[in-house]
Amino acid sequence: MAMTSLSAAVLIVACSGSSHGSSGGSCAALSPAGYFARARVVFVGTMLTGRTADVGGVSVLVSPARVRVTRYLKGGGPGVVTVATGVASGSVVNEDGIEPQAGQPWKIYTLSRRMPYQTSICDGSTPTGKAPVRQAAAEQPEAIVPAPGRVRTAAVTATAPHG
Repeated sequence: MAMTSLSAAVLIVACSGSSHGSSGGSCAALSPAGYFARARVVFVGTMLTGRTADVGGVSVLVSPARVRVTRYLKGGGPGVVTVATGVASGSVVNEDGIEPQAGQPWKIYTLSRRMPYQTSICDGSTPTGKAPVRQAAAEQPEAIVPAPGRVRTAAVTATAPHG
């Protein structure tokens, strides 16, 4: 019995930390109005190309990712902003962070005052559509071949969320 309680306590502690005091396994979902009220800035935009990492067979943008803002729903700012994603330096995955793909539209909620805007799924940020499917290399080589020195791809092992 004591071993079971200890194991449960270790599991709870292991799943309880993040940049906003909650984790993917423990962040409480709010209503859209709740996320909006809590956020300092809310905008809709499209993720731009940049450095990526392979997360579970998907190319995810590495922090900081650039976003072309379509419109601000709360607050204001420039037409292109940067946001922190769930992948840092091509090797660290934050389970609460967002995992955007280039070309994918997102609605971003942030408590940050400055860029790169810190956000997470626990802040309400969510994709509003799928990333466009890339054409074959023969049809669109610039989508596959990065500009020298601009894009760095790293393999990342995805982990299942705690819960």
